Amino acid sequence: MRNLKRVKWITVLVIAGVGLGGWLWGYAEGSSDSLYTALGVMSNVLNRVGSEYVEEVDLVDLVYSGIKGMVATLDPHSQFLDQTNYGNLMTGTRGSFEGLGIEIAIRNGVLTVVSPLEGTPAYRIGIRGGDKIVQIEGESTAGITTAGAVEKLRGPRGTQVTITIAREGEREPFDVTITRDVIKLKSVPYSFMMDDGIGYVRISQFSEDTTRELETALDELSREGLEGLIVDLRTNPGGLLTQAVAVSDKFLERGDLIVSTRGRKIAQNQSYYARQGASGAYTIVVLVNGSSASASEIVAGAIQDHDRGLVVGKRSFGKGSVQTVTQVGNGCALKLTTAKYYTPSGRCIHRDNWEEDAETEVALSGDEEERETFHTEQGRDVFGGGGIMPDVVVELKRLSDLALLLERGALFFSYATQWTSRMGEAAQIPEVGDEIVSEFRDLLVAEEIEFEDEAFEAEQEYIRRAIRREIADRLEGHEAAVRVAIVADLQVLAAVDLLKEANSLTELFEIAAARQADLPGDDE
Repeated sequence: MRNLKRVKWITVLVIAGVGLGGWLWGYAEGSSDSLYTALGVMSNVLNRVGSEYVEEVDLVDLVYSGIKGMVATLDPHSQFLDQTNYGNLMTGTRGSFEGLGIEIAIRNGVLTVVSPLEGTPAYRIGIRGGDKIVQIEGESTAGITTAGAVEKLRGPRGTQVTITIAREGEREPFDVTITRDVIKLKSVPYSFMMDDGIGYVRISQFSEDTTRELETALDELSREGLEGLIVDLRTNPGGLLTQAVAVSDKFLERGDLIVSTRGRKIAQNQSYYARQGASGAYTIVVLVNGSSASASEIVAGAIQDHDRGLVVGKRSFGKGSVQTVTQVGNGCALKLTTAKYYTPSGRCIHRDNWEEDAETEVALSGDEEERETFHTEQGRDVFGGGGIMPDVVVELKRLSDLALLLERGALFFSYATQWTSRMGEAAQIPEVGDEIVSEFRDLLVAEEIEFEDEAFEAEQEYIRRAIRREIADRLEGHEAAVRVAIVADLQVLAAVDLLKEANSLTELFEIAAARQADLPGDDE
């Protein structure tokens, strides 16, 4: 009897809550009767389950599960958040948390890595944007929500979780065991001068301190003679809209439109403009890839549309929807997609069709007349279809099977840890000669790693650089490791080459257009 009364109370509360909100009567002309009928069905089901199911169930959990299922039918980014998941969401824009350090989303119904956060356990062990997490601790992720996945993946520092990854180009899924750690949310992890007045700044995410951290980095670079700037937004999953607007403001002219949002309600139609404007006259190249999402796409699109600089790399992720988070009681919240982002030229950033791959994207290949074309402030063509299309597409080389094996097994990390421990306080970043390579090879043999001698010899350059990178990381931190690795980064090298060759923005655009025209077509 007690359980039955509780069922009736919950049913009345659900129906009354809809009515009191005033929405039901304005739902749609002539459709309120069918909605009332559907609510009646829900009431009957809840009543039956609560009173007759073979085992007693937690009715609150049952209602929450129903709400989660309802919201899950909308789009991958809308979620009902219980107390735990709402708390997790709020930590994502400030402070720190304990976990793996990956941004995840549901893409085509599969739990997918958008990008790993730099310097985190997931990043160090080689998790990549686009990896599909098909199992967590041996349990299938089919049907899981992002909130549910976060709950399983996060945990106390020092604990481990095993995930099964399906990766494009790999024949079979493989297991990766990751040790959780404290994830510190630093937005600008490093910045430095390269050569010929070219500065490099990495923005890994957009959180509460992003603009402040960027200002500090730009001030330092300016004191060192900044003339051209590379803004690296690759594998940046996004974050706060306010910070995307503030960062864009640092590069645009006062009064420039940065981004607009459009939704069903008038209140969702907003436009955001630069209020202060750029403090420097340096030329900019923005790097993006398939894991650049949301706020990073806003910044890249604004710089591109206002002809403030070039975008180089690969087509961005296309997460251009606005989620409004509203508390709905009992410590719970509703994260609901309420609008979409549009760049200054009118391009919708959001991409709905995730089934397109690099070989079939109309926006980067195919006939000109099939492309949705927009125009920048100076009349340059830019293309829609979701995401931000680079002005210059630069492919990265695929790692060999051996390199993948060594990176995935954290073997460079293991060797660097052993080497630095053996060398002690006197250790300095070495030039990796034959002796170190031989020691590394011995480590592989000791670990019973199977490899062909020919493959090992063919990867000598990569192996030497990767060993030096990891030793640099152990001795001087992640920025030192990046400085080692960046000399072989084809997208960064392309950006440096463009900035060196061009004496003005106009020249930069002309060179970029010529290079893009020289790229092989989709038939090659």
